[in-house]
Amino acid sequence: MRTQEQAFRAYYSAMTDSELLEIAAHESSFIPIAQRVLEHELAKRHLTPAPPASSPRRSLFRAWKEHTAKWTGRLHHRAASP
Repeated sequence: MRTQEQAFRAYYSAMTDSELLEIAAHESSFIPIAQRVLEHELAKRHLTPAPPASSPRRSLFRAWKEHTAKWTGRLHHRAASP
Protein backbone atom coordinates (compact mmCIF):
# COMPACT_ATOMS: atom_id res chain seq x y z
CA MET A 1 0.00 0.00 0.00
CA ARG A 2 1.33 3.42 -0.91
CA THR A 3 1.97 6.05 1.75
CA GLN A 4 -0.63 8.46 0.38
CA GLU A 5 -3.28 5.74 0.37
CA GLN A 6 -2.34 4.76 3.93
CA ALA A 7 -2.71 8.37 5.04
CA PHE A 8 -6.20 8.66 3.52
CA ARG A 9 -7.24 5.30 5.04
CA ALA A 10 -6.13 6.43 8.51
CA TYR A 11 -7.79 9.83 8.11
CA TYR A 12 -11.14 8.47 6.92
CA SER A 13 -11.22 5.59 9.40
CA ALA A 14 -10.82 8.09 12.27
CA MET A 15 -13.90 10.05 11.14
CA THR A 16 -17.41 9.53 12.45
CA ASP A 17 -20.15 8.36 10.09
CA SER A 18 -21.64 11.84 9.93
CA GLU A 19 -18.26 13.40 9.14
CA LEU A 20 -17.71 10.91 6.33
CA LEU A 21 -21.13 11.61 4.86
CA GLU A 22 -20.50 15.34 5.08
CA ILE A 23 -17.23 15.20 3.15
CA ALA A 24 -18.68 12.69 0.67
CA ALA A 25 -20.89 15.53 -0.58
CA HIS A 26 -17.71 17.16 -1.94
CA GLU A 27 -16.03 13.98 -3.14
CA SER A 28 -15.83 15.09 -6.77
CA SER A 29 -13.32 17.77 -5.79
CA PHE A 30 -10.96 15.19 -4.23
CA ILE A 31 -7.97 13.65 -5.95
CA PRO A 32 -8.65 10.17 -7.39
CA ILE A 33 -6.88 8.21 -4.63
CA ALA A 34 -8.85 10.08 -1.97
CA GLN A 35 -12.09 9.34 -3.83
CA ARG A 36 -11.31 5.61 -4.02
CA VAL A 37 -10.36 5.32 -0.36
CA LEU A 38 -13.44 7.32 0.69
CA GLU A 39 -15.70 5.07 -1.40
CA HIS A 40 -14.11 2.01 0.23
CA GLU A 41 -14.63 3.41 3.75
CA LEU A 42 -18.26 4.31 2.98
CA ALA A 43 -18.91 0.81 1.62
CA LYS A 44 -17.21 -0.82 4.61
CA ARG A 45 -19.56 1.08 6.93
CA HIS A 46 -22.60 0.52 4.69
CA LEU A 47 -23.10 4.28 4.31
CA THR A 48 -24.75 5.88 1.30
CA PRO A 49 -24.04 9.59 0.74
CA ALA A 50 -26.93 11.87 -0.16
CA PRO A 51 -27.16 12.86 -3.82
CA PRO A 52 -25.66 16.24 -4.69
CA ALA A 53 -27.91 19.24 -4.19
CA SER A 54 -29.91 20.10 -7.29
CA SER A 55 -29.40 23.84 -6.99
CA PRO A 56 -26.37 25.19 -8.87
CA ARG A 57 -23.55 26.50 -6.76
CA ARG A 58 -22.92 30.20 -6.90
CA SER A 59 -19.67 31.27 -8.36
CA LEU A 60 -17.20 33.14 -6.22
CA PHE A 61 -17.56 36.15 -8.50
CA ARG A 62 -21.34 36.21 -8.10
CA ALA A 63 -21.08 35.84 -4.31
CA TRP A 64 -18.60 38.72 -4.18
CA LYS A 65 -20.83 40.86 -6.41
CA GLU A 66 -23.83 40.24 -4.13
CA HIS A 67 -21.73 40.98 -1.04
CA THR A 68 -20.43 44.29 -2.39
CA ALA A 69 -23.90 45.31 -3.60
CA LYS A 70 -25.32 44.71 -0.13
CA TRP A 71 -22.64 46.79 1.58
CA THR A 72 -22.70 49.53 -1.03
CA GLY A 73 -26.42 49.87 -0.46
CA ARG A 74 -25.90 50.15 3.28
CA LEU A 75 -23.26 52.84 2.86
CA HIS A 76 -25.50 54.96 0.63
CA HIS A 77 -28.43 54.77 3.06
CA ARG A 78 -26.46 55.92 6.10
CA ALA A 79 -27.01 59.45 7.36
CA ALA A 80 -24.04 61.72 6.97
CA SER A 81 -22.02 62.45 10.08
CA PRO A 82 -21.96 66.07 11.34
